[in-house]
Amino acid sequence: MEQVKFYSKEDMASGYNLTKAENIIDSFDGQKEYNEINELIEFYNIIKYIDNEVFLKKWNEKYIQTVKAKTKKMKAKVFKWFNTNINNDTIIEEYEKLTSSYKEDFFEIINNIIESINIEDSTIKKLLSKYPYHIYDILENKKIVCKYDGVITEHMNSDVENSAKIFANVYLIKDSRRKLYIPVSLAKEKKEEIIKKYLDLPHPNINYLRLFINTPDLPEFGLSPRTKLLIKNEIKKQEEELFSKSETKLSTEFLVRIVPNLGKCKQEIFNDRKLDLSYNLDWIEDNKDYSTLLNNFIYLFGFVDNQMRWVNTAKKSHLGIFEGHLAMHAKDDYIGGYAFQSLNAIADMQVRAYYETLKKLDIRLEEIIEWFFNEYLKDEFGIKDFRSSMSSNETSYLEKCRFTLPEIEGALKKYNYYIEDGYINHELVDMTSTPIPFSNVKSILNNKYLYPNQKNDDYILIDYALFSDQCMLKYVERIEQSYSSFCELLRKENIKISDIDEFDMFLIEKLKQYNLITINADESITISDRIKVGILKDLHENEFISFWKYPKIFRDTMIELVNNELIFFESSLLSKSEVAYLNYYLNRKEFINSLDLRNKYDHGTKSSGNDQEHYQNYMIILRLFILIIIKINDELCVLDSEDYKSSQN
Repeated sequence: MEQVKFYSKEDMASGYNLTKAENIIDSFDGQKEYNEINELIEFYNIIKYIDNEVFLKKWNEKYIQTVKAKTKKMKAKVFKWFNTNINNDTIIEEYEKLTSSYKEDFFEIINNIIESINIEDSTIKKLLSKYPYHIYDILENKKIVCKYDGVITEHMNSDVENSAKIFANVYLIKDSRRKLYIPVSLAKEKKEEIIKKYLDLPHPNINYLRLFINTPDLPEFGLSPRTKLLIKNEIKKQEEELFSKSETKLSTEFLVRIVPNLGKCKQEIFNDRKLDLSYNLDWIEDNKDYSTLLNNFIYLFGFVDNQMRWVNTAKKSHLGIFEGHLAMHAKDDYIGGYAFQSLNAIADMQVRAYYETLKKLDIRLEEIIEWFFNEYLKDEFGIKDFRSSMSSNETSYLEKCRFTLPEIEGALKKYNYYIEDGYINHELVDMTSTPIPFSNVKSILNNKYLYPNQKNDDYILIDYALFSDQCMLKYVERIEQSYSSFCELLRKENIKISDIDEFDMFLIEKLKQYNLITINADESITISDRIKVGILKDLHENEFISFWKYPKIFRDTMIELVNNELIFFESSLLSKSEVAYLNYYLNRKEFINSLDLRNKYDHGTKSSGNDQEHYQNYMIILRLFILIIIKINDELCVLDSEDYKSSQN
C-alpha cells in the first residue's frame, strides 16, 4: 500500500494522504515498540501534517485534539528510535531499507538530531560514494552540510556532473523545488572550475549550458567571460550535431507576403506545417494616409487585440505542459515558449515586409512616426510641441538603432510629463538624462487595468478549479471525451455532483461560495454567472484586462470582483506583461536572457555586427515603437470618449 507523504501545506493531495493517515492514527498504540524504519518515517510525515494544522474537514475539534495527542507520542517514538538505532555502524544499512520517497525525510530527521548522534566523516564519504545522486537529499539540510563541510566539498569537486546541476538549481533555475545549501568551503572560484570540468565531459547537458551562459555575477556564483565563451562554443557544437544527425525535422514555415490582386485585405492559409500570410497591396496603395497606414498594424497585422493589448507578449496560458512545468528556466528568465517565438517571428516578418513595401511607395515608416507625435497628437488631442525626430534615410542601420532607441525613451518621458503637468516642458525633459522605467510611465486614465490577485488563496483555487488543465475536476470517469478545463467540461456536458470525487469537493464549495456555479435540484452542476466566469477566463488567458474596453454591465461585475479582493486595479500606460516584454527586448532590468538591445547599442558592443543584423534589430525596435504609439493613442481615445467622460462625473 502507498505510504503517507507530506509535500506542503498547500498540496492538493493532502486530503488523499490524510485519509490514509487517519487509519494509522486510529490504530496507533503508544505502548507498542515500533522498529521498522519506513513505518517510523511514515509517522514522521503524518506528524508534519498535524504540526502544520492540516486536517480533514470532517474532523471535529474533539477528534483533532485526540490526533494531536497521538502524534505527540508518535514524534517521541520516532526521535527516540533514531537516537538509539542510528549510528556509525548502522546508518548505511538502515538507509538502504528506505523506500525512495522517504530518503529525504531520513536526512531531515538526522539534521534535527545532528548534535546527539556521532557519524564519522568517513561514513558520510562512503554513503556518498555508494549513492552519489543522493547528495541532493543531504544538501537540503543545513546542519548536516555545516558538520560535514569538508567531506561534501571533496565529493562535489570530484562529481562535477552532479555538482554543475546543483549549482544550476541553487543559483539559476526558476522555481526550483528544493532549497539546497552549498558547503562554505566551496569557494566561488572553485565552483567555476567545476563548471569548466563539466564542459570537458563527453556530452554536457545543453539545457544546463543554456542556463550557465546567462549567469549573472552573484556574490557566491559567477562565470567569467572566457568561461561563458567556452559554453557558447559548446552549445553551438551540440546544436550543429543535433541538426546534422536529425533525420526528421519537424518545423513550421512562416511566409509573409504583400501582394496585388488578393481580392481581400488579408488571407491566412495553414497547410502541411506552412503558414502563408498574405496582405493586399492594392489596399495599401489605395489608403496611403498616415492614419490608415498606422492603423494597419492594428487591423491588418493584428499587433493588438480588441482591448488594445499587445498579442505577442509571453503568456503562461500559451505554454505547453513541457514548457510550463518541465523545462528548465533560470530564476530571472523571460519565459516565452514556442508560441511566443512563433508570434514574434511573424511580427518581425510583417514589419520587414511592410517597411519595404512602403519604401517602394516612397513612404518612410519613420516619417509616419514623426507625423503621429508632431502633428496628429496636436490636431486630434491638442497636445502641442511633442517633437519627435527619426533618423534620415541615408544613415546606416547601426546608426538608426542607436538613434531610435533614445527616441522611444524620450517619447515615453514626454508623455509622462504631459500627464503630470498638462503640457510638455522640454527644459524639464532635457534635464532628466536617465531613462524612465517602462513601469513608471503613468496612465491618463483612472482604473485602467485589472489584474488577478495572486496573493488571495481563493483566487488561486478558483483559477485552478475552473481553467487549469492540471485540475482533476475536468476528468469525469463516465465521459470519454477529453476537455481542457472544468469550465469547458461544464459548458459541453451535463455534469452531476455525484461525478465529483470527494477529494475535490472543497473546490466545488469554493466555486459555489463566489456564485460561479450552481448545484441544481436534479444535482446537475451549471455555471451560474457567465459574465463573472468570462471575466476570470479572460484574466486566466491574458493576465490582465483593459477595464474601459468592456461594456458597463461587465464593468459592474468587475467592481464586484474587486470588492471581493479577487482582482485589483492599477493604472499605467503599459500593463505588467507589456513592461516585461519591453524589458526583455531592450534591457537587463528584469531578465538575464534579455536581448538587451538598448544597452548593447548604447555601449557600443553591437558595432561589430553586420548590417543585416542591425537591420533585423532595427525592425524589432520600430515594432516596439509602433506598439507604444498604439497604447498612447488608445489612452487618449478612451479619455475623449463619452463613456469615460460620463463615468468620471
